[in-house]
Amino acid sequence: MKAGQKMRIAQLTDLHLFADRQGRLLGRDTHAALDRVLAALRTAEGVEAVLLTGDVSQDESEASYHLAAEALAALGVPVHWIAGNHDDRAAMARVFAGYTFLRPLETLALGGWTFIGVDSCVAGQDGGRLSDAGLDRLRRLLDEAGDGRPPWCCTTTRWRWARPCWTTACWRRPRRSGGSRRHRPR
Repeated sequence: MKAGQKMRIAQLTDLHLFADRQGRLLGRDTHAALDRVLAALRTAEGVEAVLLTGDVSQDESEASYHLAAEALAALGVPVHWIAGNHDDRAAMARVFAGYTFLRPLETLALGGWTFIGVDSCVAGQDGGRLSDAGLDRLRRLLDEAGDGRPPWCCTTTRWRWARPCWTTACWRRPRRSGGSRRHRPR
C-alpha cells in the first residue's frame, strides 16, 4: 500500500469474554456482541488488519482466549494484540502463540502509518500509568517512526473521555473510543 491510499483498520477493545459462552458482564452477552461486530466486519470491504487492544477476557481463562482467537480467525486478516488490565498476559501470550494470524502489537507499519502498542496497565488497578521505561520506549519508537509516518498509539487503558463500545456501528463512525488516539509529543 502506498502512502495516501485508503486503508481500513478495525480496532476491537474490551471484549470481556468468558470461558462459558453464557457468561454475562453487567447483564450483557459479550460473546453475542463480538459475533455481531465480527459479522459486520466480514461484510466490510478492505479491512486489512485488526488491532485488539486489551481486555479480551473477563475471567482470565485460557478457554476465553481460545474462543476469541477462533472467532477472530474468520476475518482472515492479521490481528495485532496487546493485553489489557483484565487480561492474564501469560495465558494470553501462550494461547495466541498457537495462532499464526495473532501477533503481539509492538510496532506495525501499515499504509503510511506506524501503530505502536503501549502497555500502561498497573497490576491490580483499573487505571493505568506509563512507566519511565515505557515512556522511554515510546519516545524511541516515535523517533524511529519519523515524520513520514504519523504514529497511532494504542494503549491498554481508556482515556477519561472514552466510552465502551458495544455496537456494530462504532467502527463505521470513527470516534474516540477505546484507548487509541493519534499523538506526537514535541
